[in-house]
Amino acid sequence: MIYFDQAASSFPKPTEVGGAMIHALNEIGANPGRGSHKLAREASEVIFKTRETACRVFGCRNPKQALFTKMQQEP
Repeated sequence: MIYFDQAASSFPKPTEVGGAMIHALNEIGANPGRGSHKLAREASEVIFKTRETACRVFGCRNPKQALFTKMQQEP
């Protein structure tokens, strides 16, 4: 397993990161997997494309094995 948490603490972030966040908030605004409407499907597609990219970068064959989870904070 490989864990990455750099984006949570890096500053300044690349301009593309802010642009992607603004696009997701203003143009998609839906939760992936929470419905079959157009925006939920678009949100799912963004995540799947990101999984495909991660697989190409790290040599993984199956995009479904690239998972994104939140880290649990220690108390």
